[in-house]
Amino acid sequence: QNGFMVGHGGVSFHIGNVRLPGSHGYGKEARMGRNVRSRGRSMPQGRRLYEFLLCRVGVGRSYLIENAQRADTMDLPPEYDSFFVRHETTGEAADEENFGVYPRHVLHHEYIVRDSSQALPIYLVHFEFDPEEHEKLALPLCENCGVQAAKLYCEADDACFCPGCDTKVHAVNTIARNHTRVEINRRPGRPPGKCPEHSEETADEYCLECKVPICQFCRSLGSHSGGEAAKHKRVPLLEAYDHALKAEQTILPGMPDRQVIEQRLVGQLDAKLSQVQQAGRRAEDVIYDAVHRAVKEGQELAEEQANLYLADELEAKRQLEQAAWMESFLEDHVKALPPQDFLGAWLLHANAREEVTVNATTGRHLRAHATL
Repeated sequence: QNGFMVGHGGVSFHIGNVRLPGSHGYGKEARMGRNVRSRGRSMPQGRRLYEFLLCRVGVGRSYLIENAQRADTMDLPPEYDSFFVRHETTGEAADEENFGVYPRHVLHHEYIVRDSSQALPIYLVHFEFDPEEHEKLALPLCENCGVQAAKLYCEADDACFCPGCDTKVHAVNTIARNHTRVEINRRPGRPPGKCPEHSEETADEYCLECKVPICQFCRSLGSHSGGEAAKHKRVPLLEAYDHALKAEQTILPGMPDRQVIEQRLVGQLDAKLSQVQQAGRRAEDVIYDAVHRAVKEGQELAEEQANLYLADELEAKRQLEQAAWMESFLEDHVKALPPQDFLGAWLLHANAREEVTVNATTGRHLRAHATL
């Protein structure tokens, strides 16, 4: 009723695969997704009841960060509406025990928003989950290597292979190369699955109106045993499955393939990113050249100033040596002259001393100017 209470760090929303608390491997970087906050309580026979809040979130333009902790300490740039947290989604950090069994690619997007008006709660979802139950997304292991997930079935060999082993096994000779292989979900004798209403029974038909698989108990005593449901049109389950696979691969005339559209969009974004990167490199080159020129001019100016200082130092030393020589000459030679000669020499000495003093105080000034 009052919406979300949002602190400075914001509220985190997850899209895609998640690891349920209390399930096997929770707390690790698990293959089937990341850990999220949720409510769960234990039930009989190892099952757990979970509670999730399904929301619609207006993420707007998202600012990329490497981990969610950064959102606690940094300000969201004014031109952005949310944070997007980068997560690895290739499943490479899975447990070795289950390597190759679960799907290699999972989806996990995490957004952090700081404005409560961006999130609209839609449903409060309750569901049960039993971690001891067979994982329906698990793929069989390759019968050749026993490590990778099997993706292909060879009827001649009556075996399932991963793509790598399929290439290796069927490349030995011409006869093996001619073996017909199909996707593993199209192999003969594949299990049709259990009835959702009677979990111990195998589903054998599909109700086209209810859109659910049914079994013999559904037709005799269950949901499709009487009333209008008994008159619904039904087809064999595997026939409905094959029809759905063909429909999934069919593109309506005039409707572009979504993957083609997405690839085109990604290509446009890559081209813009490349332009930005090239502009950045050109700007770096311009700045580097300007800084290099400024450093070079500074070095030349410093060298010129040093030479001026050195010249003035040498001139000062020369004047000191000249003054010392004049004083020494006065003491050693001039004072020994007769009075009339001494007075003439002293006058010349005084004039020379005054000239030296004037030259020392009116020397050239240092130039200090540079344009960077």
